[in-house]
Amino acid sequence: MDWVSVVQTAVAVVGFGAVLYQLNQVEKSLRSSTRSSIYSLAASLKQTMINNPELRPYFYDEKKISEGDPNFDKVMLTADLFCLYLEKIATQGEGLSSINNKAWCNYIKGVYKTCPAIRSHLIDRESWYSDELWAIINK
Repeated sequence: MDWVSVVQTAVAVVGFGAVLYQLNQVEKSLRSSTRSSIYSLAASLKQTMINNPELRPYFYDEKKISEGDPNFDKVMLTADLFCLYLEKIATQGEGLSSINNKAWCNYIKGVYKTCPAIRSHLIDRESWYSDELWAIINK
């Protein structure tokens, strides 16, 4: 084996290592970006609850809503925002680690199970939401 072959092999090994390192960095960046966008929507929802504390029981205490309720429009618009948040989690799952993805899936199922306004909104507008979200809910 001549020295040119040795150098070429060494360069190839170093190049392969550099590519692996770059792929790892891209994966970390993607996960960070995914978490950031999810947390941004969460902050928006929390701010809505802070600005409208009368809505909280409809989302966290299993309080049912009817059309005659004076909070109906606010609750259902907030439910729409909440569903967009859940869908963001569901459709961005590949950008989360498997451990985090499992926790978020449990969160989605829990919210669906315990929030009548969200359940009603999703059922009434089933076709508006992704197969990924429905797969998690129905799992």
